[in-house]
Amino acid sequence: MSLRFSAALAEAAQVDRLIEEETGGEEALADRLPLLGVPFSVKESFFLQGMPCSTGLVSRAGFVASKDAPAVALLKRAGAIPLGVTNTSELCMWLESSNHLYGITNNPYNTTRICGGSSGGEGSILASGGSVIGIGSDIGGSIRMPCFFNGIFGHKATPGIVCNEGQLPPSSGLQEDLLSTGPMCRYAEDLLPMLKIMAGANADK
Repeated sequence: MSLRFSAALAEAAQVDRLIEEETGGEEALADRLPLLGVPFSVKESFFLQGMPCSTGLVSRAGFVASKDAPAVALLKRAGAIPLGVTNTSELCMWLESSNHLYGITNNPYNTTRICGGSSGGEGSILASGGSVIGIGSDIGGSIRMPCFFNGIFGHKATPGIVCNEGQLPPSSGLQEDLLSTGPMCRYAEDLLPMLKIMAGANADK
């Protein structure tokens, strides 16, 4: 996992000040910023400004995202604070989360077992309590398998509900009908609120 703890702490301090200065009460903040101060993590295949986005490729080791993927931006706009990015399988192509850039991510309940893939870093960090909510993507089980392997919850949304832009590798052709960006959580009750935010203008669907 590549971390942005210092920036996250500074953003959390801003949240504290915002709460102190809010005159309309917690209800006003909750309506405007439903995820205010909630920490989240991001699969490393997504753009998170200032963080690496290699998708496990050694040749992309120096790439740093200059902007946020739309799904990341929507969570940040809702007040959530990104902690960092988490490991994937190389090019998100395998059912474990191992690559020659970061190595292998283990299952937090049994480090001799895998955590699944390709969103396995998300599955592992959420299961171990290092994050509360996270962003994953799924074509053939890349959200669903890590959730099953790590005892957490996730949702492969209907393709087209959540924007798939801002991730590597980009989808094309028939992949557009299969790839889905979706929420991953420690607690099932967080799936729907997350999905509504990540869907943006498509939330009514």
